[in-house]
Amino acid sequence: MKIEQTYKLGKYIVYPHEFAIQFENNEKQSLQPKWVEVLNYLVEHHPRIIPREELIEKIWKGNSYVGEKSLTNVIWNLRNSFKHDGESQQIIETIRKAGYRLLVEPVTVEHERSDFTECALPKKNKPSAYAFLIKLSSLLMFIFSICWLYIANNKQVKHASVETITSDPGEELYVSVSPNGRFIVYRMTDQNDIANLYLKDLQQPDVQPRQLTFDKAKERHSVWSNDGNYLFYARQDSRKKFCDYIQLDIKSMFEKIVATCPLKSRHNYLDISPDDKTLAFHSEDIDSEESGIYLLDLTSSNAKPVRFSCATGCKFKDRDMAFSPDGKSLAVTRRFNKYSEDIYIIDIATKETQRITEGIEDVRGLSWHSDNVHLVYGDRKSGIRTGYWLNTKTKEKKLLNVDGFSFPVFNRVDNSLFYQKRLRKYQIKSLSLDQAIASSPEPILLSNFSQRQPDYSSISKQIAYVSNETGVYEIWLSNKHGKERIQLTDFGVNISFPRWSHNGKKLVFLAPFEDEEGLKVYTIDVATKQIMKVNSPFNDHNRPTWSINDDAIISAVSTENETDLHLISIDTGEVKRLTFNGGRFGVMTDKNKLIYSRKKGGLWQQILSSSQTESPARALISRKNMKEKYFWGTTDKGIYYRAAVSNGQQINFFDYASEKSRPLAKFPSKTFSYTSPLIVVPEDNKLLFAVTDYEQSDIKKLQHPLFN
Repeated sequence: MKIEQTYKLGKYIVYPHEFAIQFENNEKQSLQPKWVEVLNYLVEHHPRIIPREELIEKIWKGNSYVGEKSLTNVIWNLRNSFKHDGESQQIIETIRKAGYRLLVEPVTVEHERSDFTECALPKKNKPSAYAFLIKLSSLLMFIFSICWLYIANNKQVKHASVETITSDPGEELYVSVSPNGRFIVYRMTDQNDIANLYLKDLQQPDVQPRQLTFDKAKERHSVWSNDGNYLFYARQDSRKKFCDYIQLDIKSMFEKIVATCPLKSRHNYLDISPDDKTLAFHSEDIDSEESGIYLLDLTSSNAKPVRFSCATGCKFKDRDMAFSPDGKSLAVTRRFNKYSEDIYIIDIATKETQRITEGIEDVRGLSWHSDNVHLVYGDRKSGIRTGYWLNTKTKEKKLLNVDGFSFPVFNRVDNSLFYQKRLRKYQIKSLSLDQAIASSPEPILLSNFSQRQPDYSSISKQIAYVSNETGVYEIWLSNKHGKERIQLTDFGVNISFPRWSHNGKKLVFLAPFEDEEGLKVYTIDVATKQIMKVNSPFNDHNRPTWSINDDAIISAVSTENETDLHLISIDTGEVKRLTFNGGRFGVMTDKNKLIYSRKKGGLWQQILSSSQTESPARALISRKNMKEKYFWGTTDKGIYYRAAVSNGQQINFFDYASEKSRPLAKFPSKTFSYTSPLIVVPEDNKLLFAVTDYEQSDIKKLQHPLFN
């Protein structure tokens, strides 16, 4: 089609020569020339996927410095242009690591007295009656065949059914099924946060489950040996600083340590080969940059774990794994950043690797079907957990339509599927500090969706936070009472950790970049909604804050030899290292002072100098008294933080003048989300933070026609 002509995209008409767009018969809205250039190029090459580099070359004449910053902003503004009265039409699709694609076929329109008509197709001769009868007969035969096939294929299971297997108080997680299908093992965490393994006899559902472990450590994922004699599982104790994989003899209850697991990991994945000769598990070693998958030969008593995953220069981390039923392949989940993880099939003998999914955010377990072709996996996207049936040959996937779906495992006897149903929602709450007796946190925002990562500006009098109301986490704004809510961004991907500038005019945040790994830093002008990508030389970034003059960003980044806080100029990308002892999150309280936390806990003060050399840092709060990296907030007089206590959760205040801490309030365990920031509203003497609301977590059994 000729781009100088007016064209239609869905319900919208685009006038390239006028730089305007019109929704049906409403008034025309102006578009920036660059927006039209980009849109025209996508239209001209529909339906091809256009790489970012090609757009920069054609629209910005190869000026990658300007184009990189501008293209993301143009795409964002174009998507906003295809909105009317809150109704949006998805016109442009972002293809991760590939580029952009126009989703709607463009149609040239002709103008007659300000109305429009679509260009007509050439007229065809009227078909004869005989030809019509032939076509009708063929159609009826086709419909009959489809109906017959549908009936034939649905004789076994006509519809999906879900059965509740456990409903005890607490959380039942990480189910595994015995080879004969009679028993399941799962972890149950009670109200005192004690986690142990339990065995349930499915043939005697009224009999109480049998407790298998009796300790104060946390047992995690487990897997049965295929002969049914052993159970392998992970045991982690952060207080005693150990994490081991255990082999448990089911009959004698004798335990044997077979390998170690990462102490800091919240998931310790493992699986066993169909011949019971090899144990695969998630672990780490001093010679590898990231944790990964290891294989252990169970036939040799002297065998040592062998790393299966890439060790150095990988740009990803292998996490979960599942042996194929024929034992020749491993299905592996490979994480690239916080919001990007996909499934790969790896030939165990040759290491030949095939990617079979695109665009998964967080894989929550996977299990092979006995046909050696399909697998089921859980996907958590923007806090919502769903399950999929995936053909590993064609890469076709089907939604299972099961809420809260996580960590599936097939029963090999009848191809039923066990999984854990776990629903989680985040809320933003406030805590008043004026009352003599500590009150309970009160919700600021009431919604059926999750709201997380709040920040407050005393200048704009607004709360910025992320919410998954649109299906992904976008930035929203409200006043300090949770009213006058507006959606600020429409990025189409998960945004995290918005932070106000000191002048209350901009926000900095993290988001994945289409064709790169890691989380990148962006700023947005709240008034104009203009987004700019910070020209940082680093591939990945941690939670960002602002310099005292709002001209640079502070973020923890990893270099070849260390991970520390760095200052990154917004205009030039110039970098200065600020901390030298593992800083993870920092806030500038004046132009010469940085308060920051470390990976191992504690709170520190760094006096900033003009040089790149190390200057002494001073501990304000010891690691013994504060184990948090992010749950703290500063004021002119001191620091609010969550203290390390043995029971429950406690808020303390550290006074700058006296350099002493005092307790303010104590709360039950799990009152606060461990990932939430702690934000101070100084004029109201309140604290803001996110809390996690859990629904009962139970083990379910799914029978589905796809599995037969």
